[in-house]
Amino acid sequence: QRMDKQNHQLHSPCAWLSQRWSTHLAGSRGLGNRIPQPVNFAFAGGPHKGKLRITIKTINSIRQGEETVKKRKLGHSDVEVGELGLGCMGMSTAYGTPDDPESIATVREALDNGCDLIDSSDAYGSGHNEELLAKAFKDGYREKAFLITKFGNMGPKGVLGTPEHVAEACEKSLARLQTDVIDLYFIHRIDPNVPIEDTVGAMVKLKEQGKIRYLGLSEAAMDTLRRAHAVHPISALQTEYS
Repeated sequence: QRMDKQNHQLHSPCAWLSQRWSTHLAGSRGLGNRIPQPVNFAFAGGPHKGKLRITIKTINSIRQGEETVKKRKLGHSDVEVGELGLGCMGMSTAYGTPDDPESIATVREALDNGCDLIDSSDAYGSGHNEELLAKAFKDGYREKAFLITKFGNMGPKGVLGTPEHVAEACEKSLARLQTDVIDLYFIHRIDPNVPIEDTVGAMVKLKEQGKIRYLGLSEAAMDTLRRAHAVHPISALQTEYS
């Protein structure tokens, strides 16, 4: 693998793996100095995105001798999720021309093989990705998925983490996803103009209303994570892995 430092794009000899991220699952005893084990995300995209459906099976056969994904406990919960997740950004933007039928088939192939962490954002294709997942989740597939989506990444407009936007973004995501609850809700980027305590406080209200189940931060510094965690347990941290 090599990193193009000019445009920060990852080039990999494995065309199906456009990018890898890690979601750190925070431990039940607080953050401390512990470095939790990561969950890896395979991003579907690029000219060979159709090969991802086969590769999900292959990688698990190699690692375990069977076509299922090992489970790992989500921080501050009794929920077990797959250690391999499927990042869906490339299905809507950035990596070639979107192919909705192939993307839906890929999501379902992942879920059928125990890859239940399905990662989206309202920023991916300006909502297209969440609408795509709503289609993929029909026919009982929503029940197989641990759904992740994010808010706050406004593209060229910057980042927005105000309590008002948190509530508005969640309502729009729920509508696009055609679901009643988001399993893990991330702030996609940290708003430097809004105290993280205010952003997380708004997310806690969503949890109290039954609209989200767990809270996460993406691309957050350790001090920010500690401050957020003091308001409410943060179950996951997503950060660039390579």
